[in-house]
Amino acid sequence: MIINSLKQIILPKYELSINSSKVDSSSIIIKETKKDTKLKTVEITGILSEHTYGFTLEGKKQDDQPICKYFDSKQKNINRVCDGIIFTQIENKNYIFFCELKSDRLTPSDYLVQYQNSTLFIDYLINILNNFYLQEYKPDYKYLLFHTQTKQNSKARNITQPVRSLGVQTKRNPKSGFELDIYEIYREISKFEGQQGAKIKVNINDLLKT
Repeated sequence: MIINSLKQIILPKYELSINSSKVDSSSIIIKETKKDTKLKTVEITGILSEHTYGFTLEGKKQDDQPICKYFDSKQKNINRVCDGIIFTQIENKNYIFFCELKSDRLTPSDYLVQYQNSTLFIDYLINILNNFYLQEYKPDYKYLLFHTQTKQNSKARNITQPVRSLGVQTKRNPKSGFELDIYEIYREISKFEGQQGAKIKVNINDLLKT
């Protein structure tokens, strides 16, 4: 099983938390650890825990000796990776979600490098699985961008706006020419919520409509 193989490769401290409190449906949680970001948490619901595994590529770089320069925080560009990678299976189809959490104003150059580097690593990881763990794993990649949009004129402490989608859009990095189809999900928040740490909660079936 693919999850058992992944657990033999990825260290437990990099795994994402899975909430399995409900019998028929679980959720997986991605957290942003940087202090200056408004969007702190993304929770993807509707998953089946026995078919889902997630991890972060970031870890605690300041505490751990990186195995290669790819994970060295002192290196430019190559150390930039996604906030969360999720392997899951839905209706016998395999998916990998590349999840990036951002706050408010952003340009493709702010996040495309993360997707590009993470894809290179996951391609490598899948090759390991297929060559050394006797898997025949051919997943679909989906790139998800979660972000906030602060309502500057709102006087409310929390405007509690629903999660919204901009659908799939092709984004291009003008510096490198690299482009990718990205599914963008956001929430409008008040300044107060941004200061406290905003959250986006979305069902996985909504992400598969793209």
